[in-house]
Amino acid sequence: KLNDVLSYPLDIFKKKNINKAKHEYDTLNKLLLLKLKEWDDLKSVRGLIEDFFKVGKDLFGLGRFHKYTTKSMIKSIYLS
Repeated sequence: KLNDVLSYPLDIFKKKNINKAKHEYDTLNKLLLLKLKEWDDLKSVRGLIEDFFKVGKDLFGLGRFHKYTTKSMIKSIYLS
């Protein structure tokens, strides 16, 4: 069903080589659909990653911050 809803973004038609851009989009679309099928298999890995970051934030006392880039973290710490 998702594949029926996905269509080419309009900026593809501004490219010089439209066929190449369409091929790249189709490749990414196929990869997305493949990864979505494997979504349940990745739940355990996602859980481990979330636990790792949760422990790291608790260890350094950063539990109240919900930032995921160094730049946004520094900005929040500086403004606090």
